Amino acid sequence: MPKCKIHVYAENDFKNYEDEIDSERLTKLANGKINLIRFLELFEIYEQLLDAHIEAKSVFYKLNIKSRLKAEDTAQYFHTTRNELNRRLFNTLNLGKLYLDKHFFKNKSFVFKVTQSAEKHQKVQEHRQG
Repeated sequence: MPKCKIHVYAENDFKNYEDEIDSERLTKLANGKINLIRFLELFEIYEQLLDAHIEAKSVFYKLNIKSRLKAEDTAQYFHTTRNELNRRLFNTLNLGKLYLDKHFFKNKSFVFKVTQSAEKHQKVQEHRQG
């Protein structure tokens, strides 16, 4: 039976615990760890996606209010506004695509759909895992 060693440091005190764990429970713990890691990866990308979406909406509203208060009709102003909105919205769309690719379309890729190349598809798979 495998042994489990736990080292705990709390309140300026260091304690060691040692116990035996049966292999079935050890397997369940290992599977639970794998599921937790998958969940944390999903949560991290989802959180980034939400942040990007909120940022894009706030910039959209800010520029909308700014354009109502300032009556600037210059081409430079419209160009700058359009570029800033495009940057925020493309960031949101790219994070959404990453979220879907990593967690729902693991065996598919846009590269394979476009190029029909299994070699390039494999490179995308390796990049996603790295």
